[in-house]
Amino acid sequence: MRDVWEAMRDKTRREILAMLQTGDMSAGEIADRFRLTRATVSHHLSVLKAAGLITAAKYAQTVVYSLDKAALRAFLRSVNELFAGQDFMGSAEPQAENSPFALSGEESAPGGSTKTA
Repeated sequence: MRDVWEAMRDKTRREILAMLQTGDMSAGEIADRFRLTRATVSHHLSVLKAAGLITAAKYAQTVVYSLDKAALRAFLRSVNELFAGQDFMGSAEPQAENSPFALSGEESAPGGSTKTA
C-alpha cells in the first residue's frame, strides 16, 4: 500500500491515471501530453506500474498502458475506510448551507464564536 501512496502523491501521476481512465494509451501518446522528457514520463509510468495501479503490454516496439481499475478501487476503498466516521470540524472556510459538513447553530465555529444559521 505504501507504493500506492507514493504513486498518488504526484500530480503528474494522478494526471496519467485520469488519462488512462478513458482508455489504453501507448507510452508515446502519454508522453506527448506533457512538457516533460520521455525519460521523466517513463519514470512516472514505472512508479505507477510498481504500485500496481497500471499494467503494461508490449506490442512490437510499442508499450501500451492500461489502468488497473480494481487496484485503484481498492486504494480508494482503503482511503474511505481510513477516514470513515471522522469529524473534520474546525475549517475556517464557511460551508454551504446544505453541505453535510456545515456547522449547526449550536456548534462552535473557529475562534470560539457560535455560527448562527
